Amino acid sequence: MNLLVDSSCPDGEVALALSGGQVVCDSPLAQVQTLLRDSTSLAFGQRDVCGLNCSSGPIKWGAVTSTSCTDGAGANNTCTTQTIGTDSVEMLGLNMDGDVDENDKLYLGIHIAEPAAAAAPHPGPCAQGEWMVGVQTDGRITCAAIDEVVAEAARDNCHVYFGWNDSCANCTSPPAKWGRTATTSCEHGIGLDSLCITPMDLGGTTYEIYGLNTDGDVDDNDKFYVGLGCDVVDDAPSTGSFDCPAGTFVTAITESGGVTCTPVDVLVAEAFADGCAIHFGWADSCTGCTTGPTRRGQIKADLCINGLGNTNSCSTAMLGTHTVELFGLTTGGDVDGNDTFFLGLECAAPE
Repeated sequence: MNLLVDSSCPDGEVALALSGGQVVCDSPLAQVQTLLRDSTSLAFGQRDVCGLNCSSGPIKWGAVTSTSCTDGAGANNTCTTQTIGTDSVEMLGLNMDGDVDENDKLYLGIHIAEPAAAAAPHPGPCAQGEWMVGVQTDGRITCAAIDEVVAEAARDNCHVYFGWNDSCANCTSPPAKWGRTATTSCEHGIGLDSLCITPMDLGGTTYEIYGLNTDGDVDDNDKFYVGLGCDVVDDAPSTGSFDCPAGTFVTAITESGGVTCTPVDVLVAEAFADGCAIHFGWADSCTGCTTGPTRRGQIKADLCINGLGNTNSCSTAMLGTHTVELFGLTTGGDVDGNDTFFLGLECAAPE
């Protein structure tokens, strides 16, 4: 007996159940944001005497999440909580070793943890944290947990960008050297002596690390860039009978048992863009200091804010095949052993 009624979810929602033969829908945004907040970390590091042909990883490093900071290795680094606007942000202060010049590398990487293995798709009703992935004409539904497919999409597709430019104090030019990393990959964009580092175990977490080499002495006309965002590999809904392909979820049904299935990539990219931000800053005369950055800004996938520093910049650049929002941090004066760069991650808790 056919119990289904033609029905569909509003944009941005997925099906959780049936009622009267129609789909019952809800936004997955809060669930996805919670997973990103709880599983995402950034690693930041430096190595002196690591220019031409050096593929070693950082000697000094630390890591941050939305709720914690780890001082991994190296003297005079700090972990502090900084008030930025109305937010409290955990920030790593990475103190430099010696003059920062053409034989230095700065390193940045992102890691999104794998969740515990989920149960295989199963007959409904769907429990908390599950979405519909199939429906039969007699009203029977199939459910699957979201965490595993969301994490897989985020691990493969969500990137942090890191770049640098010389003679660029007031400029909005794109970086002359840049690369990007995801949890499962690293891509070197352009720039001699910068490169992707073999995945490194930093404090028990494995990071794909991009090592950014600077050219010449870093001073008040140098700019460092950060950006982030998620590629959308598959954004086209598919149609079929009864069951969705792996990695997609029901967003509409027909009375004949047809289903429309939406890829999770779109939902992950939206949640990441809406909820996750990098805070990036710098301070001079700040060896082991806890006062925080004197120059800083904030970058999201679709928003850049220059918080402090009149020669910083917000810009949009084409990096490879992707249009990326970038925060450009201009340092003040020569960058040496009393300078500290600050990094924070804020994946907001859903409201």
